[in-house]
Amino acid sequence: MTLVTAEKISKRFNEQIIVENLSFNIQSHDKIGLVGKNGSGKTTLFEMITSEQDPDDGSITKSRACLIDYAKQEKLDFLEMTLFDFVVSTRQDLLQQRFKIEELEQLLVNDSSNKKAIEQLGTLHTEYEHAGGFHFENEIKIILAGLKFPIERHHDRIANFSGGEKNRAGLARVLAGRGNLLLLDEPTNHLDIESTKWLESYLQKTDKAYLVVSHDRMFLENSVKKIWEINNGRIDFYTGSFKKYLVNRAERKRLHEHHYKHQQERIAQLEDFVRRNMAGQKTKQAQSKMKYLSRIKRLPPPESDGAGPTIQLHSSGRSYAQIVTAENLSVGYGDNEIVSNIKFDIYRGDKIGIIGHNGSGKSTLLKTLIGEISPIEGELRLGNNVDVAYFDQELSDLDLDKTVL
Repeated sequence: MTLVTAEKISKRFNEQIIVENLSFNIQSHDKIGLVGKNGSGKTTLFEMITSEQDPDDGSITKSRACLIDYAKQEKLDFLEMTLFDFVVSTRQDLLQQRFKIEELEQLLVNDSSNKKAIEQLGTLHTEYEHAGGFHFENEIKIILAGLKFPIERHHDRIANFSGGEKNRAGLARVLAGRGNLLLLDEPTNHLDIESTKWLESYLQKTDKAYLVVSHDRMFLENSVKKIWEINNGRIDFYTGSFKKYLVNRAERKRLHEHHYKHQQERIAQLEDFVRRNMAGQKTKQAQSKMKYLSRIKRLPPPESDGAGPTIQLHSSGRSYAQIVTAENLSVGYGDNEIVSNIKFDIYRGDKIGIIGHNGSGKSTLLKTLIGEISPIEGELRLGNNVDVAYFDQELSDLDLDKTVL
């Protein structure tokens, strides 16, 4: 079944072409990865599919059966809700029934012999069960556990969660929704490795269609069956895994370069013939070839992946071989010890990845290394002539009054 059809849509911002004369359809079984450079129009395409933005030209049609769930970045409207209620609020019908059940249960705590309340509670329980309420609550608990929300936090207010946790809550709400088409914009950004693997497994098993934007190659490899590459206002469509897409993309590029080179050589030959013979004995032939030239559908030049900018970094001077030493180090906040008995050495040239669950102490360790947090105990030494550059996930040192450059 076709859920969404786009016919010759175009979208521009000022003079920038986002998409142009673009057509596609999304089927009920599609599992699609949407890839492209930052700023190429991926989020804009999502917002046109959800009707938050209208295309300048063309049309997007959604079938009556199409229900879209899309995670919003802004959650100010939900800050006073608990995590569980925020996720379950995607089913307002069930939420209202549950509120009535809780009210009656509280009433019976104070008046256990109220026959009318007992009868109403029994009826509500039956209706709630038939609507899939108890199964739905269990499904939410599975989703929240998969996204690493401990059960003791299910009734914390959304306002008390970090930015990353709010985004995970939004993802949980989308997964729990009634939609048969999910639009997922960088869903793994705030997930640890185990949660990412859980999400891959969840998406593999779901019968919902989804369109996912991600820069995580392994996640795409394990969760999608098609790749749509958005580039220079168009979409190139590929069927198969992400690895297959990379192979097919390279082959398409090679063939395009070959055809473009061959066409350019042919055009140069024709133009040279016209130039040499337009005023000579072969004028008619030259005129014929000029008409032929005007009818040629010229291939666009091959696109370069770009070398990127060249940025010069000035070293503070060559450091000693040993960069950092930690001995019997414990890190945390105040008396709250998060990681203990740490011992390691970092040498010049080392390239190290720190992994672990969300909240396991990765950022705390980094902040201890740069001196932002004092160690609870143990010793941490930086080598001579070591200058530390730190990029943190909250962008706390970002000066909003400065230009990017």
